[in-house]
Amino acid sequence: MVNPSLLTAMKEILLPPAVKCLRTVAAMETGFALLFLLIGLSVAGALLRPHLYHTLWFSLPAGLLCLNLALNSWRQFCSLFKAPFGVSLLPPGGIESCPVYRCLPVPTGEKKTLSLAASRLKSQGFRLQPLAERQESGFYAVKGWPAPWGTLAVHIALLLIISGAAYGRQHEFTVNTFLPAGGIYELNTAGNTRLTLRLHNFITRYYRDGTFSDWISDVSLEQNGHELVRQKVKVNEPLNYKGLKIYQMSYSNRIRTQVLTSSGAAGREALLKEGDILTVDEPAGLAIQPVGVTPQGRIFYWVYHQGQPFCQGTISPEKPLSLTSRVSVRFGPVIPFSGLYIKRDPAVPWLGIGFVLLTAGLFLSLYSRRVSLWLTVTTSQGTLVRLGSWNGEAAAILDNLRLDSTLSRKQGE
Repeated sequence: MVNPSLLTAMKEILLPPAVKCLRTVAAMETGFALLFLLIGLSVAGALLRPHLYHTLWFSLPAGLLCLNLALNSWRQFCSLFKAPFGVSLLPPGGIESCPVYRCLPVPTGEKKTLSLAASRLKSQGFRLQPLAERQESGFYAVKGWPAPWGTLAVHIALLLIISGAAYGRQHEFTVNTFLPAGGIYELNTAGNTRLTLRLHNFITRYYRDGTFSDWISDVSLEQNGHELVRQKVKVNEPLNYKGLKIYQMSYSNRIRTQVLTSSGAAGREALLKEGDILTVDEPAGLAIQPVGVTPQGRIFYWVYHQGQPFCQGTISPEKPLSLTSRVSVRFGPVIPFSGLYIKRDPAVPWLGIGFVLLTAGLFLSLYSRRVSLWLTVTTSQGTLVRLGSWNGEAAAILDNLRLDSTLSRKQGE
């Protein structure tokens, strides 16, 4: 059995440093420092080292910032839950400690003064809450009460966005692949679920001037030979299957190229991408480069001599192109390849909710300015109205109440 005195001693030793550490982590200054550090690391990762996002140097500040936001959100939620419209107690130093302070003598009684002040403030959109102080009569008035909830929503939104981005970086699945018509690509997604991506057909569309109009890939996802989904994927129309998205990224042609001897016999053969250079006669310094395919299906090429462009032209596939008396080239069928970008990010729902909350929170915080003030009435030495606020905007409101002159006129009447 553990000695109770030992537990008490351990609490006295360990608890104060732990509380101090939590307060340091939850401080606003710590949050801003971590936020700026993450911004700097993000810029460095984007420009210098993309893998920085997966290291401890990025994960540790992100985790500390999430803890900071979580602690601040919980503290603010508890404060709002206990007092929906704000603090119902006087400031610790009294109303006199407020930056904006007014003390007005009035010639009427306590009830009439409070009634008129409440009426004036309610007409300006304030909500009133009686003070919990028994020694003084008065109330706490607040306008723009949704603003603190907006701040809380911003904190929670940032927590969701940062934690979601960190989680997504660790568990996302991305790959680029080029497939010919009829080609397949084996996917191993989350949970060791094996899927097969099959490209049934690929079409390139052109405008009248010969420029590219659209790329269309007819793709399907299969599992154990069973087709799960099939769709024609375009540039802005990806396939979406349970969070796995397949985007049309680009295209590429592969051109089968044969080097022919003087007798017409096939020699070396290569499957070239557009822009690849193939040396056809090394002693003579001759090389050929298929550059692209015209909308009419002809192959546009460059011939190089000693590393320099020598001539260019277009030729139909399967037609020999004579370069010298002993060497010629024949381009075979053009095989179109579709460039597909495959991505699965489990953090997308978190990020979506986070950005919605962020928008709503900023709207509440910026378009619902919070103004609060305290008003008390004392009758020990005549009737005195004391008004105080921590908001600079409240100065004009306090001056425009004009309780002293209004009450004097009413008494004179």
